[in-house]
Amino acid sequence: MVSPKGSVFLFIGDDGSLKEEAAAQLASSLTSGVATDLDRRVFYGEETTARDIIEYADTPPFLAPKRLVIVKDADRMDPEERARLVGHLNKIPASTCLILDARDDSLIDELGSARSSVQVRRCGELSEAELSSRVRQALSKKGKTIEADALEVLLELQGANVHGLSREMDKLAAYVGDRPRILIGDVEALVGKSTVASAFDIVWATNEKDAARALAIIKELTAGGKRPHETVGLLCWHLKRLAKACRLMAQGVQENSIARTLKLRRENAGAFLRQARSLDPERVASKMDALLKADLDMKRSRCDPVIALEFAVIRLCLGRG
Repeated sequence: MVSPKGSVFLFIGDDGSLKEEAAAQLASSLTSGVATDLDRRVFYGEETTARDIIEYADTPPFLAPKRLVIVKDADRMDPEERARLVGHLNKIPASTCLILDARDDSLIDELGSARSSVQVRRCGELSEAELSSRVRQALSKKGKTIEADALEVLLELQGANVHGLSREMDKLAAYVGDRPRILIGDVEALVGKSTVASAFDIVWATNEKDAARALAIIKELTAGGKRPHETVGLLCWHLKRLAKACRLMAQGVQENSIARTLKLRRENAGAFLRQARSLDPERVASKMDALLKADLDMKRSRCDPVIALEFAVIRLCLGRG
């Protein structure tokens, strides 16, 4: 948690839901329940100037104990405007709470002498344990539980997008009706039907070295709101299941037993097992390595996430993964 005693905060990460949650918690701790509509304003980095932000931040609050100022995408401000704002951070009055929203650590390097007066809060992806706990608690409030395998699939298919998970939980609760427990089939039928098919088709396309087809599917997923790191998670989940199927086949396990072990849906089992027969554990591991490298590049902000994903898929089509 950030301390409410300071005046300037830097929220870092690409999950807007977590940032909004952190800002709401901070505002609540600062205002003691006093209405803040007249003492709260959101600026957008690409659309504002340092002067506008500073003038508002330096104005005493009207009703609330503190004035809340949020600068979204502060790292996208014009460099000269951002430098002017950073130069004023040490002068932000105690009666104002200024939150700078940024995607990565690059803004920290620009803080200079103001660094000691800025509290940093990282709002990146939650751990799997944190996400699992959130999902279970949220479903409990709706009178629902979820089986472990169904929860694992939900997290793999939806990714770490807190807002997206909340939306899917609402849909799942409505989908199962009066039934109190959400099963893996419910998740696959409602949340993952199209995305599971997409992962399946991308793997076939890379096997056949059809880069145009693979990239077209990725474009469709992106247009549908799937973020690059979520697509990587989806593909890795599918590949992990393929790897397990390959290992079981190598051990001589019957395919119907493999289908039961992996809890494959009857209508998908045949195609999934055919795909597994076309691969071997080493090839699957190589594909996953290429995707995980792309995921790491995304998190380190080395390049545009979409480009990193497309480049990884092209490598797979060229047989380098």
